[in-house]
This record gives sequence, C-alpha cells and structure tokens, in this order.
Amino acid sequence: MVRVGDRVYHFLDMKNVGTILNITFEGAHVHLEGGTAQQEIFLLVRLDDGRIVKMRKEDVLKAD
Repeated sequence: MVRVGDRVYHFLDMKNVGTILNITFEGAHVHLEGGTAQQEIFLLVRLDDGRIVKMRKEDVLKAD
C-alpha cells in the first residue's frame, strides 16, 4: 500500500526515486464478453531530478 508523500521507484528503473504527488483511478475502456472491466491505479510521481511522471501502481516499489 502506498500513500501520497511516500518515496517510491519504478522496478525497472531503480535509480529514479521520487515522491508520490497524486493517486488516480482510471477505468478500463474495454468490456469483454464474460469478463469485467477493472479500474487501474496510477500514481503521479515527482522524481528527484524534477520530472513528473505517471506510473502504474503495480510497477512501483517503496523506497527505504
């Protein structure tokens, strides 16, 4: 579980650590027969180099 203000990094790019600014839920726009549409959780993260990037929650790990 992550919260706004937590320090996180993308699991494929561990050198870019940042702080969560916002958490948003975005609905899936694909409705398949027999399945359900699931919302995805996205994090708006300000990296230490000043860039602001959007990351999926599943791709983020908490920094110690």
